[in-house]
Amino acid sequence: MVTALASVAVLGVAVPNVYRMAYRSVQVQHHRVLRNFGALLLVNSSPHTLRSALNSSHPGAILVTAEKHSSDYLPVNGRQGPGTVSPGAVFTQEVLFKHPYFTYTALSGGRLRIRWNETMAGWQTIPVVTYHQTTVTVNGRRLNRNQYYRSRINAPIVQSLAGRNTMVIRFQTPPWTTVLLWLAPVGWLSLAAVVVWRRRNNWRTSSGWIQRNVAHAK
Repeated sequence: MVTALASVAVLGVAVPNVYRMAYRSVQVQHHRVLRNFGALLLVNSSPHTLRSALNSSHPGAILVTAEKHSSDYLPVNGRQGPGTVSPGAVFTQEVLFKHPYFTYTALSGGRLRIRWNETMAGWQTIPVVTYHQTTVTVNGRRLNRNQYYRSRINAPIVQSLAGRNTMVIRFQTPPWTTVLLWLAPVGWLSLAAVVVWRRRNNWRTSSGWIQRNVAHAK
């Protein structure tokens, strides 16, 4: 009797869950799921290619098919506006549309190397986002902040040469960050030492009070 009731209970939970999973699977395959691309940019692909990428066994297929429309924690430079001058629109034009023509290589020490070719010398907007503490080195020369421009989303605009160009950027951690990283564990250890010291004093006080009362009772 108990086994039969347990089986009925399991079926009562499993059957609705399986039905909901199957129903949602059908919904995901519906063409309406891919109608809104407000947050995505399709890179040399179509909605049908995106659908195939979602069903692909290759884990990186979706990453080369579509990209996020705007970056998280996007630094803005100066006043921003709506439409084509909004940070998301500028990010699309300056980074998403242009980065396929550049090569990126991660280097040791938190550095990023960017290479590109130019037919003639001139100013070039590099499809990468920089911050106030970012160091910029172009063709072996480290640039000061007054030696290059920055776009609305802080993409560096540098003077490139005809032929192959190389930029290396690195986020320079402020000195006070290292100090805070050391102060944090020291603070926690100090707090733990204070807690242990207080508990030990309380224990000694309580033990002394108990011993005095026992001696007085005798």
